[in-house]
Amino acid sequence: MKLELLGFEICPFVQRVSLMLQAKNIPHTMTYLNHKEPPEWLASLSPLGKVPLLRVMDDEGHDVAAVFESQVINEFLDETFAPALMPHDPLERARQRGFVAVADGLLGGVWNWVTAKDQAGADQARAGLCRSLSVLEQALPDNAPVFAGNDHSFGIVDCAMLPVFMRLDMLESFGIEALPCDNLPRVNAYRRALLALPLAKASVVPELAVMYRGFVKSQDGFLSKSMT
Repeated sequence: MKLELLGFEICPFVQRVSLMLQAKNIPHTMTYLNHKEPPEWLASLSPLGKVPLLRVMDDEGHDVAAVFESQVINEFLDETFAPALMPHDPLERARQRGFVAVADGLLGGVWNWVTAKDQAGADQARAGLCRSLSVLEQALPDNAPVFAGNDHSFGIVDCAMLPVFMRLDMLESFGIEALPCDNLPRVNAYRRALLALPLAKASVVPELAVMYRGFVKSQDGFLSKSMT
C-alpha cells in the first residue's frame, strides 16, 4: 500500500493527519496544493471538495481509494497501522471522539476570533473559546503530557488539539493574547507539552508562521490591529 496526503500548507485539518502519520511512522508522500487555485481534479476525488485527502494506492501506484475528512482519515490510519492509538474500550473511544469535536469547535472559535471585524465580535469569539477551553480543562488529568493521561501515548485527541494550540501560540508571537482566559493550568501544561514534541514542527511547513501571519493580516480584523 502507498499513501499520498493532499492538502493546503496552512490547513489545520491537514496538520491533524500529518500528525497521525508522524506519530505512527507511516511511510507516505505529502503533496501541497495551491489553496487559492485548487486543481479542478480535486472535486473528482473529494466529494466535499475539501482537504485533507488521502490517496490510497496499491504497490504499483494505481489508485485504490480516496479517503476524505481528517477524523475519518485518522481513524482509518489507526485501524490499518499498528500500534493503535485509539483506546479499546468503546466508552473511552466515544469520549475521545467527542473531544475531537471539541477541537473542531476550538478551531472554529480561533477562526471567528481572528476574522472578527470589531470589538464586540472579537469579545464574543473570545468568550466562546474560553467556554470550550474550560470544558477541556475539566477533562484533562493533572500534569499529563497527552489527553489520555501519563500512562498513555500521543493519541487521536492530541492530533486534533495540537493544531489549535499551535495557532494560538503563533497569535501570541504576533503580539495577541493567545489564551484569553483565566484558571486554565491543565490546558496550559497540556499545550506546552504538545508543542514541545518533535512531531509538532515536523507536521507543518517551516514557513507556516509567516503564512499564518499573512492570513491574519489579510482578514483586516479587529485583532490584526494589535499585531506587532
